[in-house]
Amino acid sequence: LPSPSPPSPPPAPPPPPPMPHGFGTATIQRHDVPNVKGELHYIPEADMLICIAAKTGTTTLMNWLWRGMFNGLPREEAGCQGFIQDYDDPCWKGRIIHFSQVDADVDFLKRASIKVAIFRDPYERLLSAYRSKITCDPSFEIDDEGYARDLQVMSGYNASHLNHKWQNGADSPCLPIGEYVAMLNQMRIEWRTRGLNSHFRPQDCFFDEIDYDFHLNTTALSSAQQLRPIADPLLFAPEYMGPIEVAHGTDEGQMDPLTPWQDEKLREFAALTGMPPGWQPDLYRKP
Repeated sequence: LPSPSPPSPPPAPPPPPPMPHGFGTATIQRHDVPNVKGELHYIPEADMLICIAAKTGTTTLMNWLWRGMFNGLPREEAGCQGFIQDYDDPCWKGRIIHFSQVDADVDFLKRASIKVAIFRDPYERLLSAYRSKITCDPSFEIDDEGYARDLQVMSGYNASHLNHKWQNGADSPCLPIGEYVAMLNQMRIEWRTRGLNSHFRPQDCFFDEIDYDFHLNTTALSSAQQLRPIADPLLFAPEYMGPIEVAHGTDEGQMDPLTPWQDEKLREFAALTGMPPGWQPDLYRKP
């Protein structure tokens, strides 16, 4: 009689789903730079935590919140000074607490009744930050607050890597897109990204510690109506719950096309952004 065939091996288990590229990596330097919690905002009257970073829709969100929380009162009539994000301005009356300026207690924030994480395609966010803060586009006026020079100094590059353009009667440092990507990449290699300015720093919503009730993706934000889950708990009057015009703190200039190397390194930096568990990995690069 022929020998019986050996039993077939059991089928291999399916591979585990890939970990979203950014999950957990934004925790880098939390213990070294513990006070950088600029993405976390708390609204005491609703016991609400909102995580939102610069260049992810903060101007639109805060204009919307102001209108609803103050029943349409124009900010100039309230005596507000500076930008809408200046939460320590007395006109806000302490109704929003910005945790970059206080000793944030993450354990306290975990217990908030409502927790909302607002984020944007981190690759597109980095390009938007470049176009509004650092571009050398001669026809565009960048924010004259030293963003290019600060990034150059932090990354350890020589000042010769800066370019300059004339605006507002003064010389204003700027960076070609290649230098911008190279400096961000250097910060990534040296694990020093948490110390960056909030417009370039990888967003950290503490997804590894905080279980959010809502995840709102503002990539290609078309209307503040997308932020409606925040309005209901704040008891906005009906006339202030609708959408408002999308607002941008600054306009954006032009940039040269990215080379393949620049595209790759910018995506690697974007992947440091902490994203919700299970978020699709292709968020890091628009088609």
